[in-house]
Amino acid sequence: MQGYNEEAIEKVITRTLSSAQKLIDDVNQNGKLGRELNATVTNVRELTARLNDLVANLQPSMVEGKPLIIGGATIPHNKGLLGHSDGDIVLHAVCDAALGAIAAGEIGLYFPPTDLTIMGISSRVIAEKTIAILKEKGAAVIRMSFVW
Repeated sequence: MQGYNEEAIEKVITRTLSSAQKLIDDVNQNGKLGRELNATVTNVRELTARLNDLVANLQPSMVEGKPLIIGGATIPHNKGLLGHSDGDIVLHAVCDAALGAIAAGEIGLYFPPTDLTIMGISSRVIAEKTIAILKEKGAAVIRMSFVW
């Protein structure tokens, strides 16, 4: 795929999996989840292949001049996802699911696409706000999956 660097992707994925575990540990300070980061994908090469498939399917929604951010990690690619924010589809899906689970709406309620002051906002900021809302409601993430 044009713009795709498999070795660089593998390094980013390895860091992303570590970051995901840290995020889950941080959210669940009570340690219930511990080291149970349960991934269907068992190795970096398989995840790299799946990421390649995902990027291929997203091509119609990709634009030049924008970084490709998936799961909070910048993926080496020549295009990024079109969107009001950074376009991180993984963090958006996870945040919407978490907010929906506690009947707190969806991310557009807190970060409306009509608000031009937040154009290009990092999905990490959206995730931080989601975590704060979960904590306010006394909720915690027990298990999280993302499938594509």
